[in-house]
Amino acid sequence: MKCRKGWMAVCVLAMAFLFMFTNSLQADAAKKKKKSLSKAKITLSKSSYTYSGKAKKPKVTVKFGKKKLKNKKDYTIKYSNNTKAGKAKVTIKAKKGKKAKYTGSKSKTFKIKKASRKIVPGKTAYSAVEGDGAFSITAKTSKGGGTITYSCDTTNVIKVTKTGKVTIVKTFDKTCKTLSSQTKDTIKKVSAKVKISVPATSNYNAASTTVTVTINKKSVRAFSTYDSVKNYKYPDISPLCPGFDNYKKLTDFKWTILDKYQMPGLAPTADDDWTKDYIQCNNLCPQGVCMAGDYMLTTAYCMDDIHNSCIFVYNNKTGEFLKTLVLKDQKSHVGGITYDEKNKNIWVCHSKKDKTTGLYSLERIPYADLVKYATGKKEYTTSSKVELHKIPTKPSTIAYNKKDGYLWVAQFSEGAVPGDDPEETDTDEEVEDNDTSAPRMFAYEYDAKENELKQVRIVSNPAEEDYLGVKTEEVTTEGEEGADPETVVQVASVYSTSLVKLSIKGETTANEKLKKGDILYKVNDVQITSCSQLKELLEKCSADDALSLEVHRTVASEEEGGEPTELTLEGKLILGERGNVLYRGIPNYVQGITFAEGKTIFSCSYGRNSTKKRFVSELHVYDTASTTDPFMLGDLELAIALPPMVEEVEMVGDEVYMIFESAATTYLEGTDGKGQSTCPIDKIVSVKLGL
Repeated sequence: MKCRKGWMAVCVLAMAFLFMFTNSLQADAAKKKKKSLSKAKITLSKSSYTYSGKAKKPKVTVKFGKKKLKNKKDYTIKYSNNTKAGKAKVTIKAKKGKKAKYTGSKSKTFKIKKASRKIVPGKTAYSAVEGDGAFSITAKTSKGGGTITYSCDTTNVIKVTKTGKVTIVKTFDKTCKTLSSQTKDTIKKVSAKVKISVPATSNYNAASTTVTVTINKKSVRAFSTYDSVKNYKYPDISPLCPGFDNYKKLTDFKWTILDKYQMPGLAPTADDDWTKDYIQCNNLCPQGVCMAGDYMLTTAYCMDDIHNSCIFVYNNKTGEFLKTLVLKDQKSHVGGITYDEKNKNIWVCHSKKDKTTGLYSLERIPYADLVKYATGKKEYTTSSKVELHKIPTKPSTIAYNKKDGYLWVAQFSEGAVPGDDPEETDTDEEVEDNDTSAPRMFAYEYDAKENELKQVRIVSNPAEEDYLGVKTEEVTTEGEEGADPETVVQVASVYSTSLVKLSIKGETTANEKLKKGDILYKVNDVQITSCSQLKELLEKCSADDALSLEVHRTVASEEEGGEPTELTLEGKLILGERGNVLYRGIPNYVQGITFAEGKTIFSCSYGRNSTKKRFVSELHVYDTASTTDPFMLGDLELAIALPPMVEEVEMVGDEVYMIFESAATTYLEGTDGKGQSTCPIDKIVSVKLGL
């Protein structure tokens, strides 16, 4: 028995050994059958890409002989170094598992090329005048980084630093004194090419472009401001108001050239600016003029758009030129400047929208800082930008009215001139598409605490008309049986301005509007029983307040003899500004505004010489005291013909000071191809109107 059991144990052990040996042989055989992917053929859908910042993943095809292997079943894919420019790699690796037929891995490379890019210059062409101070060329790359450098081979015309700062070298023939000789015998301008380059980076190719810099000969045309004023051929009929009788010439009045103020802007001027650099420009165009305490201020902008706009500071009594204040980061039109006596601020118009907010703005310079700067007690003055949220077009001029304490900001608007060709383009102004709207000036008040310009509003309507857009009346209703009659406030009429939206109580859809006959039952959970109560409640509200309404409405039955339905409506209203924006109508082509006692004086100008159809240069005097409508200007009392291109005006005592832009190099020499100014004026001209 024992022998038999031992024999059985030996058999079991032998069978187990045989089973294990067989499995081992089968495993070895299976292992030997697996094929190495190192011998597979890898094909990529694309072998070359261009850098874009995104990972590149070409489609992978793997074959073993004629057999196409399957991704995720036979192998896995891994991409590496496949974003940046250079050599990228795809690696396939055999899937593991009992049923796996392959082993090992294999890689294949593909190329990511550097991307092309462009250099985008700030301007494709620059124009300057002989003797101008240094200015900078700017550019940026369309993609990628790298340091942009600038160079120029024409070093006898300009020199350019690697950072783009241009210095003018060219000096023209000084023997030529007349325009005719200059045109026939001498060179009027010369150009140079500036190369702008950026080197290759790890992901981008190098790039380059060129811009043209043209240097114009400095103005040599001789003229006399006195002769320009005296000998100008003044028109007999006003271009703006041809039927107006009281139309006179400037020479019909006592006029004076203010020689004590030497206009810098029309000759090289240099002084410290905000960055401790210097500005010297031979093509500055005068724009604004105002009196500010002990100083007279004028503005000018660079017509070549290469230098920042300036404010020139003079001693008011002696006329001595004191300082040039270069406006920080501004190359705008600076068409207006004024002094706010109430808040002691100088305000400057800027004609360009802010890139971030899309809004026009005024620049505010505290008078106290200007005094320190003018007297040398401070290296530079401070300023801040205050946005004009409500003006529909760019601010072209500004004036402070001492009588009402408002800042009046006007827009430049074009209008028809008798005999004008509407298709003819003849503009020396910065005009936008919507500037052809009704010309107006808007009133603003400065909030020093908020550093904000608030548009002045006239409140002439009851509060319920402004906020709810309705007119109301008190109605006595019959009370329920045994109850006393009730007085309620009912909607008598609804204006188109009503923005109130209501929903039936308990519902969410607000598609009902206020209707005549509605009862204004509750406002902000207060039951309304009289018009005076409603008025008092609404007058305590202000813009941006939320107003809740409960309205009761009686709806007649559609069936004859049926009972009416009583509806309860509710809604919320976010209140807007109350009252109407204060503005006044103004003439077309307004360049400047000033105020005398009971009068408003406008300077209107367009075109550089009177041979153009669309031409005007006039002073208009309106009697603002005669109007009772706050939104109307008044009656035109006097129109005065002026030499071309008058800009801003300022009332000083009993005189009107006028500044002209006709002596700016572009207009004086006609370098823009639109002809020369016929009567150039390079001084401030004053006139006594006897108002």
